[in-house]
Amino acid sequence: MGSCSAKRNLSSVNHRSQKETEDRFEPKSVETDSTKRLSEAEIKMPASVDVSEYEPEYIRKAKRGKAKAKERELRGNMVNFSKKYLGVPYKYAGKKPSTGFDCSGFTCYIYQEFGLKLSAASRYQANDGKKIALQKVEPGDLVIFGSKGKVNHVAMVVENKKDGIYVIHSTSRGVVIDNLMKSSYWKPRIMYARRVIGIK
Repeated sequence: MGSCSAKRNLSSVNHRSQKETEDRFEPKSVETDSTKRLSEAEIKMPASVDVSEYEPEYIRKAKRGKAKAKERELRGNMVNFSKKYLGVPYKYAGKKPSTGFDCSGFTCYIYQEFGLKLSAASRYQANDGKKIALQKVEPGDLVIFGSKGKVNHVAMVVENKKDGIYVIHSTSRGVVIDNLMKSSYWKPRIMYARRVIGIK
Protein backbone atom coordinates (compact mmCIF):
# COMPACT_ATOMS: atom_id res chain seq x y z
CA MET A 1 0.00 0.00 0.00
CA GLY A 2 2.67 2.45 1.07
CA SER A 3 4.91 1.74 -1.92
CA CYS A 4 2.04 2.12 -4.45
CA SER A 5 1.20 5.46 -2.90
CA ALA A 6 4.80 6.59 -3.16
CA LYS A 7 4.93 5.67 -6.86
CA ARG A 8 1.79 7.66 -7.58
CA ASN A 9 3.22 10.69 -5.87
CA LEU A 10 6.50 10.36 -7.80
CA SER A 11 4.59 10.13 -11.10
CA SER A 12 2.63 13.23 -10.25
CA VAL A 13 5.81 15.15 -9.43
CA ASN A 14 7.49 14.05 -12.69
CA HIS A 15 4.42 15.11 -14.70
CA ARG A 16 4.38 18.59 -13.18
CA SER A 17 8.12 18.98 -13.68
CA GLN A 18 7.83 18.03 -17.38
CA LYS A 19 4.93 20.45 -17.96
CA GLU A 20 6.79 23.32 -16.29
CA THR A 21 9.74 22.61 -18.59
CA GLU A 22 7.44 22.71 -21.65
CA ASP A 23 5.88 25.99 -20.49
CA ARG A 24 9.31 27.55 -20.20
CA PHE A 25 10.35 26.50 -23.74
CA GLU A 26 11.90 29.33 -25.77
CA PRO A 27 12.57 29.08 -29.53
CA LYS A 28 16.19 29.06 -30.56
CA SER A 29 17.63 32.07 -32.34
CA VAL A 30 17.84 31.91 -36.12
CA GLU A 31 20.75 34.32 -36.24
CA THR A 32 23.90 33.06 -37.92
CA ASP A 33 26.39 31.61 -35.43
CA SER A 34 29.20 29.10 -35.35
CA THR A 35 26.75 26.30 -36.18
CA LYS A 36 25.98 28.05 -39.52
CA ARG A 37 22.26 28.43 -38.87
CA LEU A 38 20.38 30.74 -41.27
CA SER A 39 19.74 34.33 -40.29
CA GLU A 40 16.24 35.78 -40.72
CA ALA A 41 17.45 37.72 -43.77
CA GLU A 42 18.51 34.47 -45.42
CA ILE A 43 15.21 32.69 -44.89
CA LYS A 44 13.35 32.87 -48.20
CA MET A 45 9.58 32.98 -48.09
CA PRO A 46 7.65 31.29 -50.90
CA ALA A 47 6.51 33.57 -53.72
CA SER A 48 2.89 34.72 -53.53
CA VAL A 49 0.50 32.70 -55.64
CA ASP A 50 -1.77 34.35 -58.19
CA VAL A 51 -5.10 32.84 -57.17
CA SER A 52 -6.73 33.98 -60.43
CA GLU A 53 -4.75 31.29 -62.26
CA TYR A 54 -6.75 28.68 -60.39
CA GLU A 55 -10.17 30.25 -60.93
CA PRO A 56 -12.66 28.09 -62.80
CA GLU A 57 -13.20 29.07 -66.41
CA TYR A 58 -16.83 30.03 -65.79
CA ILE A 59 -15.70 32.64 -63.22
CA ARG A 60 -13.09 34.09 -65.59
CA LYS A 61 -15.69 34.17 -68.36
CA ALA A 62 -18.16 36.00 -66.11
CA LYS A 63 -15.51 38.59 -65.21
CA ARG A 64 -14.63 39.13 -68.86
CA GLY A 65 -18.32 39.57 -69.64
CA LYS A 66 -18.74 42.20 -66.92
CA ALA A 67 -15.63 44.06 -68.10
CA LYS A 68 -16.87 44.06 -71.69
CA ALA A 69 -20.32 45.28 -70.64
CA LYS A 70 -18.71 48.11 -68.66
CA GLU A 71 -16.61 49.03 -71.68
CA ARG A 72 -19.67 49.08 -73.96
CA GLU A 73 -21.41 51.38 -71.51
CA LEU A 74 -18.41 53.71 -71.48
CA ARG A 75 -18.30 53.82 -75.27
CA GLY A 76 -22.00 54.59 -75.48
CA ASN A 77 -21.72 57.35 -72.89
CA MET A 78 -18.83 58.93 -74.77
CA VAL A 79 -20.79 58.99 -78.02
CA ASN A 80 -23.89 60.44 -76.37
CA PHE A 81 -21.80 63.09 -74.63
CA SER A 82 -20.03 64.05 -77.86
CA LYS A 83 -23.35 64.66 -79.63
CA LYS A 84 -24.05 67.52 -77.23
CA TYR A 85 -21.48 69.53 -79.18
CA LEU A 86 -22.92 69.07 -82.65
CA GLY A 87 -22.83 72.47 -84.36
CA VAL A 88 -20.01 73.92 -82.24
CA PRO A 89 -17.89 75.92 -84.72
CA TYR A 90 -14.41 74.96 -85.88
CA LYS A 91 -11.54 76.82 -84.25
CA TYR A 92 -7.89 76.21 -85.07
CA ALA A 93 -6.16 74.85 -81.94
CA GLY A 94 -9.53 75.06 -80.16
CA LYS A 95 -9.86 72.69 -77.24
CA LYS A 96 -13.13 73.59 -75.48
CA PRO A 97 -16.75 74.34 -76.38
CA SER A 98 -16.57 78.01 -75.42
CA THR A 99 -13.90 78.71 -78.04
CA GLY A 100 -14.69 76.01 -80.59
CA PHE A 101 -12.73 72.88 -81.50
CA ASP A 102 -10.24 71.72 -84.05
CA CYS A 103 -10.32 68.00 -84.86
CA SER A 104 -7.85 66.77 -82.25
CA GLY A 105 -9.04 69.29 -79.67
CA PHE A 106 -12.51 67.79 -79.94
CA THR A 107 -11.47 64.14 -79.57
CA CYS A 108 -9.08 65.03 -76.75
CA TYR A 109 -11.83 66.94 -74.92
CA ILE A 110 -14.27 64.02 -75.14
CA TYR A 111 -11.70 61.50 -73.94
CA GLN A 112 -10.57 63.68 -71.03
CA GLU A 113 -14.15 64.09 -69.82
CA PHE A 114 -14.17 60.32 -69.26
CA GLY A 115 -10.76 60.12 -67.64
CA LEU A 116 -9.00 58.76 -70.73
CA LYS A 117 -5.61 60.05 -71.79
CA LEU A 118 -5.20 61.15 -75.38
CA SER A 119 -2.44 63.15 -77.02
CA ALA A 120 -3.14 66.77 -77.95
CA ALA A 121 -2.44 66.76 -81.71
CA SER A 122 -3.83 64.48 -84.44
CA ARG A 123 -0.34 63.40 -85.54
CA TYR A 124 0.27 62.12 -82.01
CA GLN A 125 -3.21 60.65 -81.55
CA ALA A 126 -2.36 58.65 -84.67
CA ASN A 127 0.01 56.66 -82.42
CA ASP A 128 -2.12 56.40 -79.28
CA GLY A 129 -3.48 52.99 -78.33
CA LYS A 130 -3.15 50.32 -80.98
CA LYS A 131 -3.88 50.10 -84.69
CA ILE A 132 -6.98 48.10 -85.65
CA ALA A 133 -8.72 47.11 -88.85
CA LEU A 134 -11.18 49.76 -90.03
CA GLN A 135 -14.01 47.23 -90.34
CA LYS A 136 -13.63 46.33 -86.64
CA VAL A 137 -14.04 49.82 -85.20
CA GLU A 138 -16.46 50.35 -82.32
CA PRO A 139 -18.02 53.53 -80.90
CA GLY A 140 -15.32 55.66 -79.32
CA ASP A 141 -12.49 54.38 -81.51
CA LEU A 142 -10.51 56.85 -83.61
CA VAL A 143 -10.18 57.10 -87.37
CA ILE A 144 -7.03 58.75 -88.68
CA PHE A 145 -6.98 60.70 -91.96
CA GLY A 146 -4.23 62.11 -94.11
CA SER A 147 -2.63 62.30 -97.51
CA LYS A 148 0.74 61.19 -98.85
CA GLY A 149 1.42 59.45 -95.53
CA LYS A 150 0.99 62.62 -93.49
CA VAL A 151 -1.69 62.73 -90.76
CA ASN A 152 -3.92 65.80 -90.85
CA HIS A 153 -7.26 64.84 -89.27
CA VAL A 154 -8.89 62.61 -86.65
CA ALA A 155 -12.49 61.63 -85.93
CA MET A 156 -14.29 59.51 -83.32
CA VAL A 157 -16.49 56.58 -84.31
CA VAL A 158 -20.18 56.93 -83.47
CA GLU A 159 -21.43 53.70 -85.01
CA ASN A 160 -20.27 50.90 -87.28
CA LYS A 161 -23.20 49.82 -89.42
CA LYS A 162 -23.72 47.80 -92.58
CA ASP A 163 -24.18 50.96 -94.62
CA GLY A 164 -21.02 52.59 -93.33
CA ILE A 165 -18.91 53.90 -90.48
CA TYR A 166 -20.34 56.98 -88.82
CA VAL A 167 -17.96 59.38 -87.13
CA ILE A 168 -18.28 62.63 -85.23
CA HIS A 169 -15.57 65.22 -85.81
CA SER A 170 -14.79 68.91 -85.94
CA THR A 171 -14.53 70.12 -89.53
CA SER A 172 -14.82 73.39 -91.41
CA ARG A 173 -18.59 72.86 -90.98
CA GLY A 174 -18.17 72.64 -87.22
CA VAL A 175 -18.81 69.46 -85.23
CA VAL A 176 -20.78 67.11 -87.48
CA ILE A 177 -21.52 63.41 -88.01
CA ASP A 178 -20.54 61.86 -91.34
CA ASN A 179 -20.86 58.43 -92.92
CA LEU A 180 -17.31 57.89 -94.14
CA MET A 181 -18.26 55.23 -96.67
CA LYS A 182 -20.58 57.67 -98.43
CA SER A 183 -18.32 60.71 -98.29
CA SER A 184 -16.40 61.40 -101.47
CA TYR A 185 -14.18 63.78 -99.48
CA TRP A 186 -13.34 61.72 -96.36
CA LYS A 187 -13.34 58.15 -97.64
CA PRO A 188 -10.20 58.45 -99.81
CA ARG A 189 -8.38 60.22 -96.97
CA ILE A 190 -8.81 57.38 -94.44
CA MET A 191 -5.45 56.03 -93.31
CA TYR A 192 -6.29 53.62 -90.46
CA ALA A 193 -8.10 53.27 -87.13
CA ARG A 194 -6.81 53.36 -83.55
CA ARG A 195 -8.21 51.83 -80.35
CA VAL A 196 -7.44 53.52 -77.06
CA ILE A 197 -10.40 52.39 -74.94
CA GLY A 198 -9.81 49.11 -73.12
CA ILE A 199 -6.09 49.02 -73.92
CA LYS A 200 -3.92 48.34 -70.86
